[in-house]
Amino acid sequence: EYARDATAELLTEPQPVPVHVRVNALDGPLAAGDLAALAALPGLSGLRLPKVTSPEQVTGVAALTGGPPLYALLETALGVERAYRIAAAHPALRGIA
Repeated sequence: EYARDATAELLTEPQPVPVHVRVNALDGPLAAGDLAALAALPGLSGLRLPKVTSPEQVTGVAALTGGPPLYALLETALGVERAYRIAAAHPALRGIA
């Protein structure tokens, strides 16, 4: 939570360079707090979503955050297998890696 608070403090103003933040695992206890604290900050350029394995994870985050660009990190074989469906999940998703 310290990292979240420090990051939020940094991003309260627009930054001179793009800043993307990798949030905690979407199925873990810290992700909801990360998304709530960071999504609307003016200095945030994008959210990196770790270990995405389904399109529903992307649409769920997009519904919760309301607008920052999203980037899905495909870190498992299942995520790679579903890459096309994940990539097409929501207009807020700007890339996959």
